[in-house]
Amino acid sequence: GPNYNTDPRATRAVYELINIPDTEKDFITIFSDEDENHSYEYNGETYSYLANHYICYTDFTDGYNNPYDRLDVYSSNRLAHALMSYVFEGDNAAKNVALGNGSAEQKDMGIMPDLAVTDYYITTRPESAYEYRCSEDGEGTWGDPSRWKLQDYCEDSDGDGVIDYLGTDSIIQNNLSLYPVPAESIVTFRFKSGIEYLLSIAIYDISGKKVFTDEHPKSYTLDVSQLASGTYILEVRTPKITYRQKFQKQ
Repeated sequence: GPNYNTDPRATRAVYELINIPDTEKDFITIFSDEDENHSYEYNGETYSYLANHYICYTDFTDGYNNPYDRLDVYSSNRLAHALMSYVFEGDNAAKNVALGNGSAEQKDMGIMPDLAVTDYYITTRPESAYEYRCSEDGEGTWGDPSRWKLQDYCEDSDGDGVIDYLGTDSIIQNNLSLYPVPAESIVTFRFKSGIEYLLSIAIYDISGKKVFTDEHPKSYTLDVSQLASGTYILEVRTPKITYRQKFQKQ
């Protein structure tokens, strides 16, 4: 059976669908801390700090959900409070905590494992590893298709953990072509629908780290000779749509 709770592709899709600038959002992963020295006692039971489906639950009446603990306070609560201070009070120091793009202040979890922050999250586990799956069609664990609204946003046809397209408008992938494939030193991209104005170009590695960026580029050709061999994602932003396409660097 499934070993994990919610498919990260689902949260990745939500992250993409939030219609705000990338500079105003970060994708953050919280890690479990199962160090026995960091455990806590509650009602005579010993618990470790698990970053599971029930973070921030306080109702323990059913004997299943954990109360607030240090993992909640350091991760979601700390960042949520900082985000409110930035939004409502204009506190830029708080912004560095809530939206620090991987800053030390943002990632710091004290004695627990640091948060992981990225602009392009990729999971390598198959959907079958999760109880709540991004492409849930109502036939699986949830049983009710009306409860899960992301089916159209979670296509991963080649099973590599990268969402192939987001939304029902497949132009996000299908309108962008890259060559040569695989690439050695130069990558050229083209829009099948014609010429579009470019706002920015970025390249991400398979871990989600941005390894290249160019604001208001004038060319459709990129020099990738300095990149190590592997899988990358090319992101091309236009005034209306952000296009993404995977490519291999030899």
